[in-house]
Amino acid sequence: MKNLNLIDKFLFLVNSVIALLTLISYLNPYISPELFWPLSLVGLMFPYLIALNILFTTYWTFKLKPHLILSIISISIGYKQVKTLLPLKNDSNTKTDNSIKVMSYNVRLFDVYNWSNNKQTKDSILNFLEKEGPDIACFQEFYYAQGIKGFNIKNKIGQKLAAKNKHIETIKYLENGHQYFSIATYSKYKILNKGKITFKNNKSNLCIYTDILFKKDTIRIYNAHLASIHLGYDDYNFIDSVVVKDSKTQIKGLKNITKQLKKAFIKRAPQAEEIQNHIRKSPYPVILCVDMNDTPNSYSYTTIKNNLKDAFNYKGKGIGNTYNGRFPGVRIDYIFYSDDFNCSNLETISVPYSDHYPISAKLHKN
Repeated sequence: MKNLNLIDKFLFLVNSVIALLTLISYLNPYISPELFWPLSLVGLMFPYLIALNILFTTYWTFKLKPHLILSIISISIGYKQVKTLLPLKNDSNTKTDNSIKVMSYNVRLFDVYNWSNNKQTKDSILNFLEKEGPDIACFQEFYYAQGIKGFNIKNKIGQKLAAKNKHIETIKYLENGHQYFSIATYSKYKILNKGKITFKNNKSNLCIYTDILFKKDTIRIYNAHLASIHLGYDDYNFIDSVVVKDSKTQIKGLKNITKQLKKAFIKRAPQAEEIQNHIRKSPYPVILCVDMNDTPNSYSYTTIKNNLKDAFNYKGKGIGNTYNGRFPGVRIDYIFYSDDFNCSNLETISVPYSDHYPISAKLHKN
């Protein structure tokens, strides 16, 4: 480092820290948060760590310095994890027949509480669904009510999708207005069987499975919603505050957010394990739509994916951000499928109706 000026010496020190954190983050997919949850905090940083390593590689290349090797090595060691972040394959052996269009969408209760300050959000979602017309639509945070004007939409959605077959499981019910907080799967194909996986550690989350008759084959559709972080109003205010002068307020804000992250990490781990255990026993080809609330470099992702294929890795573009919130560039919604399928298209649709973007995949049965 003799030939480096003071600024470059400092940057190389930062580069070294980033490279070390990157290497640590590679352990995250393989160690359950129930055993050591702080590792998941580093895992959350994974997309940004890779981006910073790329920036440092570019900088040292421009400066003609051999220090670029540090970031190149740190990225190369985790090539397997990097593949989950960026689409590096092309599922070219697709067919034009036996295709099925699948959509996964967390609709955030159809904005019943008017978080978006737009009373037309629900109708916008319905019109969007009619336009897209998926064969299978999996909804998380699905809401309908018999006593609230405009929200008795359970059957209306089926009409918009031209999908008369539905599987809806209620997670929470309020007698006031007969309100149903649910998870729902709509299908243009006949439903043969329905079931659910109830998580032992959290009744607010659920996974349902729906066996459909696709031509002459039975296909099992899983629809899952894993534990959210559940940040409160004060937490979002803290995040939105660029400068917090009071150090006590800073410490309190960080503690609250870390506490909520810890709870979510630990809850999601066994939920992911329960889903994968059930999928492993499936007698039919599998399609899984899931709002995982976690990134591709997480224990939950690695556990659920197992021997399934991630549609984004084959036909995705860019970084595939599915979260329409305060943390940009985060992919937390997924469509997985078994080897019985190939994928010819994967699209993340940037419509502003929820805090999640819908994802749509065109799959072909082998």
